[in-house]
Amino acid sequence: MRASWVRSQLSAVGFTGDIASIAALKALRRAEPRLSLIAAVQLQKDAVAHPE
Repeated sequence: MRASWVRSQLSAVGFTGDIASIAALKALRRAEPRLSLIAAVQLQKDAVAHPE
């Protein structure tokens, strides 16, 4: 569920690159500015661990 949420947030800001990249982390935080860096990294790890 977290993985799909991360992907939907990345899609919302137009991110189409590698989900494991620093650019994806930045895009996720741009999509959800309230996320701390630690929370964003954990969500990103969850999304990488559970591919579509």
